[in-house]
Amino acid sequence: MARSVSREFIGRKSELAKLRAALERSAAGSAQTVLLGGEAGVGKSRLVEEFARRSGALLAAGSCIEVGGDGVPYAAFTGALRSLDDADLITCEGWERDELARLLPEFGAAPPARIDDQFARSRLFEAVRAVLVCAAAEKPLILLLDDLHWADRATRDLFGYLARVLRGDRVLLIGTFRDDELHRGHPLRPLIAELSRVREVERIDLRRFSRRESALHLAALLSSPVTEEMVEDVYCRAEGNAFFTEELACSVECGDADELSWTLHDLFLTRVERLPEPTTALLRLICCAYQPTHTALIARLAGLDESELADRLRPAFDAHILTGDCTEDAFRFRHALMRAVLREDLLPGERARICRRLGEILEESPELVGDDAREVQSAHYWYRANQPDKALKASLRAAKVANARFAFSDELAMLERALELWSAVPRDGQDPADEVYWMYRASLAAGRAGNPDRGLSFAEAGLAAIDEQARPTLAAHLYDQRAMHRAHLGRIEFEDWYRAVDLLPADRYPAKRAFVLARLASKLCIYGRVSEALQVATEARDLSLKYADQEDRVLALSAYATAVFHSGDWERGLELQHAARDEARAMGRTPTLLSRTEIFISDELCKVGLYSEAAGIAGGALSTVSASNRAQRGMLRNNVAEPLIELGRWQEATEQIDADLNHSLPGIQDPSLLRMRALLQIARGELDAADLSLRSVVQRRHAQGADEELQYRIPDHAALLQLAAARGRIDEARAAVRAVLGDGVGEGYEWWAWQLLYAAAVAEAELGGEGPDSTIGLLRDAAEKMPRRAPIHELYAALVEAELDRRSADWAALAERADGIGAPVFLRAQLRLRQAAATAGTPGRRQEAAEAAREARAAAVRLGAAALLAEIDELARSARLMSVVPAEEVEKAVAAPQLTARETDVLRLVAEGLSNGQIGARLYITTKTVSVHVSNILAKLGVSSRTEAAAVAHRDHLLDDVA
Repeated sequence: MARSVSREFIGRKSELAKLRAALERSAAGSAQTVLLGGEAGVGKSRLVEEFARRSGALLAAGSCIEVGGDGVPYAAFTGALRSLDDADLITCEGWERDELARLLPEFGAAPPARIDDQFARSRLFEAVRAVLVCAAAEKPLILLLDDLHWADRATRDLFGYLARVLRGDRVLLIGTFRDDELHRGHPLRPLIAELSRVREVERIDLRRFSRRESALHLAALLSSPVTEEMVEDVYCRAEGNAFFTEELACSVECGDADELSWTLHDLFLTRVERLPEPTTALLRLICCAYQPTHTALIARLAGLDESELADRLRPAFDAHILTGDCTEDAFRFRHALMRAVLREDLLPGERARICRRLGEILEESPELVGDDAREVQSAHYWYRANQPDKALKASLRAAKVANARFAFSDELAMLERALELWSAVPRDGQDPADEVYWMYRASLAAGRAGNPDRGLSFAEAGLAAIDEQARPTLAAHLYDQRAMHRAHLGRIEFEDWYRAVDLLPADRYPAKRAFVLARLASKLCIYGRVSEALQVATEARDLSLKYADQEDRVLALSAYATAVFHSGDWERGLELQHAARDEARAMGRTPTLLSRTEIFISDELCKVGLYSEAAGIAGGALSTVSASNRAQRGMLRNNVAEPLIELGRWQEATEQIDADLNHSLPGIQDPSLLRMRALLQIARGELDAADLSLRSVVQRRHAQGADEELQYRIPDHAALLQLAAARGRIDEARAAVRAVLGDGVGEGYEWWAWQLLYAAAVAEAELGGEGPDSTIGLLRDAAEKMPRRAPIHELYAALVEAELDRRSADWAALAERADGIGAPVFLRAQLRLRQAAATAGTPGRRQEAAEAAREARAAAVRLGAAALLAEIDELARSARLMSVVPAEEVEKAVAAPQLTARETDVLRLVAEGLSNGQIGARLYITTKTVSVHVSNILAKLGVSSRTEAAAVAHRDHLLDDVA
């Protein structure tokens, strides 16, 4: 009799080598991810099993489940985590164990989640990561997630998250998927495309067996000798697919070699029909049940005790049609194709009857299925049984379970099914408006699942159906949801929030009104409507003090503090924000709320130029929040990196940026980190890299619908302006200025736009000047109108005017002023360069120029600011400030053969086509002195004209060292 699975492992040497190399890198402390793709039956699972067996590493494996489009949230991860728990490798306690209870009910009851807790899922993801890292402490861990093409959204999100955040850990993450099932709209395709750009992710595409490999495979399967004709027949039918080869081998061994033209569908059925009839009958029941199928459930369905069930199932195990599930008392079909064929072969109505009985069994004995899968299974069975009333109730229960586990896409799927069934279920006196409530919950779930389009549809459907006067609070929530979804789609409309507020009069719903007002105030601030924000936030604070619970009071106080800050009273705003922080800390149980206030404080300190304090607050908060909330950690890293850049601690800032860049984080911190990386790249002269970074910023920001928020729009355009200026593209720089200031100075601009004005003024001074396309007038008008709230704003205002009239500026005084207020280190170096350039040609001030240039150069070297360093060295050479550049660098730049250092400087400018007068101005020497140098150059080079001198210089590479 043929073995359905070969004991001998055939081929796959290249793929095994790649997996071994990935494991070696993981074992060395650099976590890797492998995406293993291939068609159904090609041998993906067998390859990974063989690799894991040979590797000696720990293995935690789980499989995704597919039943009619429904998925058990995190099913694959639940299986993998249970295998770790069975091996006593899960040792976490505290918040991590509480979060894991959402996936493993045996860990106890999970803590309830607030409906508005936007970081809840991040804590769950971080808990999973922490468990994997801990399990891999002594031996490398292989985490295998099989059949990702069936993964629900929650599983895909967690897989993508781990692929990005497992960096210095000894974990190899492997995901297998059927590439032949990834149609154009398949939800796994975007994840694979995105992960393929991550350095630590490798994709392996598993091909079919060659004819030679198929022959070896067939020989290993059959007990009798293999003929050339037999190999040819099997290879032509199976076309190198390992599973199909195994099925055809069974037919050959059973004497059906002449029937190889049958379809594999027929082969599968024939193989089942060879089994004893009681076993075949059981398989027809099992194919309708969720996979893996619990033994007790099927025993009840078949009316057998577990011993009788085992006897009847044993032939299916011996024939390798079923296989056991190592994580629980359950089993599954060895291949989904076999199960699909059996399901399709059922008689009309037979599947509905089986599903109805399964639903009844779960209703009678819910303990037969684990808590993590019970409700979604029940919903599926009743739906397939055409029992809309029971399916509706079960779908709503399943949605609640999914919400508690932060599996928002799965919650949405269950709610969509419930709403689909709603009209088919008799009301029986129930309030029909309940349907609107579930529309609201579907809208909320869609937003949290990252699907604002779908969320907007549900919000609008709910608003169309609701009686606003009868249910004002629900209507207000729907307006709030519609406003949020529109904002995420880049269509900010405040009318919906104001309508929500109108539906919640203070005398009837004070606490709910305060909550919506606080949210509205925050949005108004970031869109520059500061006066409105202050008015709205004031009411929110007043109501919350009287009626709201403590957590909502802190939220309202924080929103009020932000509005006060942005209205101009920044010291009072920071004082209030500190008060909110203190109250949050006193509550103790809400670390997310505490870090929220610290995010605001550090951001606002940075806005007023208090960079050291800002970095300290954000860094301190980061040390407490990093273990439990990766989303807020990304925001805090942003708030650490930004002031570190201004403090001149660029290497530390780069480390903060790289630590969280490209992670799966909710919100908008990823593009902001990319923008900061781009600014550092520009300063270092890495302009092509900066261009790629900023292109990604623009694309991601637009995709998030955040490109119109002032806090992103103005700094993003300032970065685009600086890149254009660095490349000498004044038209692009001016376009960036007009994109922000073309319609005038808006309310709240001062918190972000002063740096843009300064960068634009520098670009005009160095590349532009007066003319019809100049933005000088626009810049002066904006600088005059824009409020100056803090000392750093006053400095930037003075610098804008100085750059637009460099000859009249007192650069020494400006540099001293910048030093006095602790202005950004890079800016202070630029000002010292300006001072040196302004004084180098002034009799009696050359020593001052040299000192300023040396100070600027020391800062540029420390920062790694290559472009600024080149400017300083150019000035030092041209102005003969030789003490500025270290002696060893002077020697490298000194002289072309036969020429003095000064003659080399002159020759370089002659080669550029400058006149004697222009050369004198550039080198701070008289025209007569230039003439003498030119005469000496012509004599030494043996030429009679400036043109010939330039030609010789280029021909003989005389200027290469100083170019």
